Amino acid sequence: MFGYEKGAFTGARDKGKVGKFELADTGTIFLDEIGDMPLHLQVKLLHVLQNRRFERVGGNKTIQVDVRVITATNRNLEEMMRDKTFREDLYYRISVIPLVLPPLRERKEDILPLARFFLQKYNGFMNKKIHGFSDEVQQLFTGYQWPGNVRELENAVEYGVNMTFGDCVEMDSVPPKLQHLLVEPGQMLRYSSLQEQMKSIEKEILLNKIQEHGSTHESKLVIAKELGVSRATL
Repeated sequence: MFGYEKGAFTGARDKGKVGKFELADTGTIFLDEIGDMPLHLQVKLLHVLQNRRFERVGGNKTIQVDVRVITATNRNLEEMMRDKTFREDLYYRISVIPLVLPPLRERKEDILPLARFFLQKYNGFMNKKIHGFSDEVQQLFTGYQWPGNVRELENAVEYGVNMTFGDCVEMDSVPPKLQHLLVEPGQMLRYSSLQEQMKSIEKEILLNKIQEHGSTHESKLVIAKELGVSRATL
């Protein structure tokens, strides 16, 4: 991220190396999965964001930069702050204009347009001419919760294109983990085993409780007490 000077460590390049922040000077740097950043690096990043300057590893020259910083994470940073795994001062430094992208299960109207987009993409990659999805597959896609969000949907479509030898993606061409989900016209997903049905009901109960009480640490304690489980289990 910050580069190093020549001879800074064993195996370092003879001429050193320019870091990402230095390369992004007068531009934009995107830090993905910032919730996974170790604490010692969070301190360094906070210093750079506040002072707009840093030193390369093994160097003593101060480098000034002017960068726009965009960060992203799929973690709950507020909960991580309470657990002391993410610095509070860094959180408030980067959370100036927060943008929240809702999960795919909360924007079901996007599922089929995205699926068609990915179908066109992988048709091109694999030189196929699949024109669409069967009604049953479409109902499966719109009824599924997609815990892996858009990446999981893309993966399912790519799998379907690989496994389809006709002109339409049918149920036998969706990923095996989705094939046990059965769909009836006009109905939500039903499951082929008692275990899957219980999982679905349990998940619905938990989501309803979180929607009712919220997802803060205190809220989770309340929910856990109501359900008679520990917070860790919840």
